[in-house]
Amino acid sequence: MSEEKVSVVYPIYGDFAVERLMASIKSALRQENEKEIIVSEQGPEPRFEPGKIYDGETEIKYVFNKFTPSKEVSDYNTGKIRNDGVKRAEGKYVFSNDADIFMKSPEFLGNLVELKEKVGKVLYRPPMRRIPEEEFEQVYQKIKEKGIDKTFEEDLDMSKQYLATLGTKEWALKTFKKDGQDFDYEKTFTAFKKDFERYVNDPEMKGKEPMFWDETRYCGGIFFEREEFESVGGYCEKFINWGCEDSDLQYKFKEEYGIHLIPEEEKYEVIHFDHPKGYFSSDMWKRNEEIEEKRRSKDIEEIIAEDKKRNGL
Repeated sequence: MSEEKVSVVYPIYGDFAVERLMASIKSALRQENEKEIIVSEQGPEPRFEPGKIYDGETEIKYVFNKFTPSKEVSDYNTGKIRNDGVKRAEGKYVFSNDADIFMKSPEFLGNLVELKEKVGKVLYRPPMRRIPEEEFEQVYQKIKEKGIDKTFEEDLDMSKQYLATLGTKEWALKTFKKDGQDFDYEKTFTAFKKDFERYVNDPEMKGKEPMFWDETRYCGGIFFEREEFESVGGYCEKFINWGCEDSDLQYKFKEEYGIHLIPEEEKYEVIHFDHPKGYFSSDMWKRNEEIEEKRRSKDIEEIIAEDKKRNGL
């Protein structure tokens, strides 16, 4: 196991359930290599309390940025939230995580360090399973009562591809594929049957696809060296609400360092805690896609120079 420290950075904003963040941090605390945890929150008032989850050894840093959101639509700046967190990182390596992502193996971060040192590129998009929204509370309660390992061994059923469930209910899952475009791989998406039927039968749901299905990879998961992050100017802070700050950063890494898709192997798996996506706005999603397209029409060095200036890197 590498002795290099890994900084795990979590963004949280709005009314996102802190319990999901706490569960995710528990999976980070059990990682076997040296690490630090950074939580970056944006909102009207701080909700995360670092003292409530601590293993007596791992450093937990907390960054809070006061922000009053619009009453009409969620207008949080996810790029800024992530940048604020990474700027506090002291590890050689950084795993930019989400507050709803659980690291399945206690060797997950160490496996990423080994892979990165082997391929010499930025790593992105680990394979992902889903815990249905309806089962999260039960799973989280079991984790609190008996710990992660026993919950995984005794309660979670992972016999079905792309799922991690309690095994007490049959979850009908629809799977479909889509061209990965920029990153040279074929994307696979899943949607629970009830969600897919709602999407198909309601014309008003067109343009709101991210509310109904998820890719079988954790799209925002990026593993990089802190110096690499600084050299490309960090996350762009022009994107508001949902995306595209993660794919934009991955594009910059691809152009500057090369980027490597994390293999679809069990040791690299993460688990997503499904949750409501009411904050999604199709108008802002379209706006973000237009910004991303415009940025990619420019020279990569021009994009990086703009981001460095704006982000103070």
